[in-house]
Amino acid sequence: MESVWSRQGIQGLLIVLAACVVAACAGAGLDLEKDGLPAAAREVVVEVENYNWADIVVYAVRNGSRTRLGMVPSMGRERFVLPSSVITAASNVQLVVDPIGGRPYVFPPVIVERGQRVELRLENNLNLSSISVW
Repeated sequence: MESVWSRQGIQGLLIVLAACVVAACAGAGLDLEKDGLPAAAREVVVEVENYNWADIVVYAVRNGSRTRLGMVPSMGRERFVLPSSVITAASNVQLVVDPIGGRPYVFPPVIVERGQRVELRLENNLNLSSISVW
């Protein structure tokens, strides 16, 4: 009587298992999550160019909750990643910039999705500042 598992069948199974292990290790190196996207594709990045004379603190507001992203020095640039608590699928986010010693400026809400980039260009007169989503 012949065995159900021939030597060639077992070798084929081992090759398939080895390929699965290699693929899993490669995915771990890319920091894949349950959704199968690499970490960079899940992030929303806020890039700020500050042409204002004052140092400015940047906040993200969602559902009335304000989260401090960080500070941008006068004539400087910074890059922030929005926390996952601020971003959900196709969420409305509002950015607030607060110059040290000045009045805060509230940008209109923008819809951002994971993997997108938000650019803030802060002018000396904050009313002339701009926001872009890419």
